[in-house]
Amino acid sequence: PNPWATIDLERRVNGTREDIIHIPTSNSLQICLVKTRETTLLISALELRPMQNDSYITKSGSLSFFFWRYISKSTSTIRYPDDVYDRIWESYFHTNWTQISTTLEVSNSNKYVPPKAALRNAATPSNATAPLTIEQEILITNITCTHTLLRS
Repeated sequence: PNPWATIDLERRVNGTREDIIHIPTSNSLQICLVKTRETTLLISALELRPMQNDSYITKSGSLSFFFWRYISKSTSTIRYPDDVYDRIWESYFHTNWTQISTTLEVSNSNKYVPPKAALRNAATPSNATAPLTIEQEILITNITCTHTLLRS
């Protein structure tokens, strides 16, 4: 068994999703749900997508992801067909930012193939002397981490 994720719907009342990239070692894939409490086990959706073998390099065979974000005032989610791997990209934007965009052709020609729609926008601080701060809270089992990136 390869434990992947524990989902606690009492803590995530608005739902959740878990993404994994797994390189199978055979022509079959087994998914196992383990009951750990007095709850009903469920999978509301299971989506499988083919990827190129060199898209994400891993020695363990599996990669778990938290999220994919793109900078935009839009509240739209980007996924297939704009993302060939059907990753789910959510927009991220602060009210103290100014969005900058391009109508030029955007190149996404690398093995990760990010969606062009996610690469067309960027942000600068509305106040030119302020840093561009990006914060993301990540819930990892019972630990909450906050990552901050600063541009001076």
